[in-house]
Amino acid sequence: MSISVRVMALPKAGNRDDEYEDACWPDRALTTTQPLVHGAIADGATESAFAGLWARQLVAAYGAAGALGAEDWVPTLTVEQAHWQSQVDAKALPWYAEEKARSGAFAALLGVTIGQEAQAKARPWQALSVGDCALFQVRRGVLLSCFPATTSAFFTNRPLLISSLPAQNAALAAHRRRAAGELWPGDVLYLTTDALGQWFLSRVEHGAAPWIEMEAALARRKRGFTRWIAALRNKGQLRNDDVTLLRIAWPEQ
Repeated sequence: MSISVRVMALPKAGNRDDEYEDACWPDRALTTTQPLVHGAIADGATESAFAGLWARQLVAAYGAAGALGAEDWVPTLTVEQAHWQSQVDAKALPWYAEEKARSGAFAALLGVTIGQEAQAKARPWQALSVGDCALFQVRRGVLLSCFPATTSAFFTNRPLLISSLPAQNAALAAHRRRAAGELWPGDVLYLTTDALGQWFLSRVEHGAAPWIEMEAALARRKRGFTRWIAALRNKGQLRNDDVTLLRIAWPEQ
């Protein structure tokens, strides 16, 4: 049976599309029957240099083959760091941008790999997280799991992030989180960047079912989703930040 993927991505209110610094893999809707399905989102730290570029590299490194999901991810991370540096070095930058680039780029990453269907008719999934992106699993109208955040208080202004500079990642191993579960027909995984994840858990804490609101917004396609996010921001329910939502579902036949 096929896996369905949908993507929604929006910049901060007042920003252009090319100022969006999140990233996701895949970056467009698709349906696949592949035995392994990789999905990933990353949230580039706006205050760092070329964070969007770094976020895009991270999701591609995870999504193309799940390489960053390996227990020993240092070789893959080293290659991506060198590639980021070479791309930055090739740019003609003013002195102040060069100075900022020396501090590197930072991003949160969450990746999930869905395995092949087993005899029990479930598909196993494994997830990896560094930073404050979030994963939620919903089954038959019930929130089954949250990772790595379990309350809205999880989201702070200073999460530990993956750096494009090797020297900045000394504490990374201790902050890499893993989770596993099973995807059954009818289940949905929602991967979100931090602002939407914080909103989601805040709504849960108030007794609501935020996935119903998200599904209604997704049903109205990009324009309806954009209006929904704008309304949440205007009401002060959602921080003004880049928003990324990756919806992975195994539809019932």
